[in-house]
Amino acid sequence: MISHLQTSPLVMEKVLVGVLLAAFAAIVMWWRRPLLWPRTTFWTVYGASLIAMRAMPFVLFFVVFGTMRATGDVPEYYYPQAQSVLHNMLPIRDFPVHYGPLFPYVCALVVSVWNSPTAIVLFSILMELASVFVWIVAAQECFEETTVRKAALLYATSLLPIANVGVSGQNQVWVSLFLAVSTYVLIKGRPALSGMFLGMSVILVKILGGLFAPILAGSCSRWGRWLGGFGVTVLGTYAVFVLLGANPLLPLLQEAHMHSPGNISFFLTIFGFSQDTLISKIVSYGIVGLLFAHVAMRLRTVHDSHDGNLLLFHSIAFMYLGFALFSPKSYTYYAMICFFPICLSISSIMSNRAGLFPFALFGILLVVEPNLWQSWFLRHDFQGLFSLNLPNNVTPKGVVGFLVAEAVLLFLYCYYGMRIWRAVLAAQPQASTSVTIRHGDTGLAVLPLGQNEEWIEKTGSA
Repeated sequence: MISHLQTSPLVMEKVLVGVLLAAFAAIVMWWRRPLLWPRTTFWTVYGASLIAMRAMPFVLFFVVFGTMRATGDVPEYYYPQAQSVLHNMLPIRDFPVHYGPLFPYVCALVVSVWNSPTAIVLFSILMELASVFVWIVAAQECFEETTVRKAALLYATSLLPIANVGVSGQNQVWVSLFLAVSTYVLIKGRPALSGMFLGMSVILVKILGGLFAPILAGSCSRWGRWLGGFGVTVLGTYAVFVLLGANPLLPLLQEAHMHSPGNISFFLTIFGFSQDTLISKIVSYGIVGLLFAHVAMRLRTVHDSHDGNLLLFHSIAFMYLGFALFSPKSYTYYAMICFFPICLSISSIMSNRAGLFPFALFGILLVVEPNLWQSWFLRHDFQGLFSLNLPNNVTPKGVVGFLVAEAVLLFLYCYYGMRIWRAVLAAQPQASTSVTIRHGDTGLAVLPLGQNEEWIEKTGSA
C-alpha cells in the first residue's frame, strides 16, 4: 500500500534536477555575457556542453556502473518488436504495433548492431542531438540570433529532454528530427521534399508526425507539391503493407480508444464526464481539427516569406499546445516532438528573466505528471471522487496533490498557448507598411510607417 509521501521512483530527484537546471539558466541569463559571445564560440561551447550532458550520464549509469537500465516503452515495446522483425515477422499482421509500420525495422537495425534495449536509448540520444542541430539551423533563418540562443539555452536546461531522451530513450524525439528537417527544407523552398520528410516520420516512427501536416502544407504556396510528397511517402508504404495482408489502419483504430491525463477532457471527469464516450471524443478531436484548420488558413494569408516562416514556428508550437490541451490522448512527453519550437516561441515572447521560472515549472510538470498519475492516482480519472469509488490506497492527499498538478499544467498550456497565439495574430497580412532609410555607414534600417519622421529627427539621418 502506498502512503501519501510515496511517489514513483526518482520523482523528487527529477524535481531537484529541474530546479537546479532552471537556476543555472537564470544565472546565464542574468550574466548575459555568454549570449554575447561570437557566433562560432557560442555554438561550439553549446554543442560540446549538450553532447556532454547526454554522453556522461549515459556512459556512467548505463555502461560503466550499470546502475540504470532502459525502462518504459523501450523494453516493453521497442525491443520486443525489433526482435519480432528479426524473426521474420511482419508488423501489424503478425504482431500488434502502435507506431509506424516501419518503426520495428528501425529498432531491429539498431539492436542488430548492439543487442540490448540500451542501444535504442543511445540511438534516441543521437537522434536528439541531430534534431537540435537542425532546429537551430532552421531557426537562424527566421529569428534573431539572440532569440535562437535563448531558445537553445531553455532547451538545454529543461528537464524534459533529459528525462524523456537521456533516461527513457523514447521515440518522440525521432519525430522531432523529421519535423525539423521538413521545416528547414520547406523554408528553403522545397515543398515536395518537405512533405516526404514529414511522411517519413509517420511511417518510420508514429502517426503523430502527421499532426503537423496541415500547418506545413498551409504555409507554402505550392501546397499541392507538399501534399504530393507527403501522400506518396505515406500511402505508398501503407499500400505495400496492404498487399502483404496487413491492415495499416489498425494501430490508428487502437489509438482512438485510448486516453491519458493532462488534458481538458480528463480534468472534466471531476464533474462526471467520461473520456470514453463517442460524443466526448467527437467534441475533443473536433476542437483540435478546428484549431488546425484556422491556423492553416492563417498561414495562407501571410505572403511575406520572413513573416510566414516566423508564423510557421509559432504555429507549430501553438498547435501542439492546443492538441495537448484538447486531445483525449495527449501524454505530456509528446511535447518532445516540438519542444525546441516551443522554447523558441517562448524565448521570443519572454519579456524578462522572471519568465524562466514558470517555464521551468512547466518542464518539470511535463516530466513528473505521468509519474504522479501512476503513483498517487493509480492511473484513475476523477470520476470516482464524488461517488467515493476510488481504491482504498488512493489517499486524499494524493488526490489533492495530483489535482493541483493537473490544474497548474492545464493553466500553463493555456497561458503559453494564448501568448503564442498573440504572436500568430501579430503576423497580419499587410500592404506596404514600412520604409527603408539609410543610416550613415551602418546600412539599411526598415521602419514602420509613421515612425520614420521621429527616427530622422532623433538621428539626423535621411
